[in-house]
Amino acid sequence: MKLFDNADPVGQVVTLGGQRFTVVGYSDKRVQFSNYFRPDSESVFIPFSSSGDLFTNKYLSVFVWEPVFPNAALSSIKQVRETLARYHRFSPTDKRAIQPFSREEFRPVIDGITIGLQIFLIVIGGLTLGIGGVGVMNIMLVSVTERTREIGIRKAIGAPRRAILKQFLIEAVVLTGLGGVLGVCLGVGACIAGGIILPRVVASFPPPIVTVLPVLVAFLVSLVIGLMAGVYPANRAARLLPIQALRFE
Repeated sequence: MKLFDNADPVGQVVTLGGQRFTVVGYSDKRVQFSNYFRPDSESVFIPFSSSGDLFTNKYLSVFVWEPVFPNAALSSIKQVRETLARYHRFSPTDKRAIQPFSREEFRPVIDGITIGLQIFLIVIGGLTLGIGGVGVMNIMLVSVTERTREIGIRKAIGAPRRAILKQFLIEAVVLTGLGGVLGVCLGVGACIAGGIILPRVVASFPPPIVTVLPVLVAFLVSLVIGLMAGVYPANRAARLLPIQALRFE
């Protein structure tokens, strides 16, 4: 149903229940995870005094308030209950008279769900890193096999075991480091793209924020995984005997 003649409804007159109202403002469509009867984008708001001409105001079904300080939600519920009990003559301890709804009351449930999601993501991330480490180890083992004669030549002309070990460890770290840089670039790019696209799709969607510390931690973890994955192939290459390596085909 179209109520307005153009995109800007401010100043236009609408009729609700036989009463004429002038539109003084409107809100943009936004993400709304809860509502009282229907989403705000499908509702109109009129003065309380004017609502008496359309509906009975003897009994209210919803009473909304906001505490002055965010941490005072529970104490504000107690104060509102005591104030209404004094005016309407019911016991402040009567839970059936008023049924407040506050996020603080559901905080333990929300915290439990959040912790569960964090543990789940940590497990998934750990499995992903483990699989990636195995993949890097296999790549390095193939590299050691293909370069066996090169290793034999280096050891035959006097390269110490430490040099061979260091070479393959550095290669493994560089390999995973490049993967970490690529992953960071993709992640940051996805956040930037999401910050540009999502607010256009959903007006009040908060843009993603990229912080330096998680990026550094993720990159350092990729380096550590590469170092751990390269230990066995590097040690295997360092233990090769020159005569056996030179005979390898």
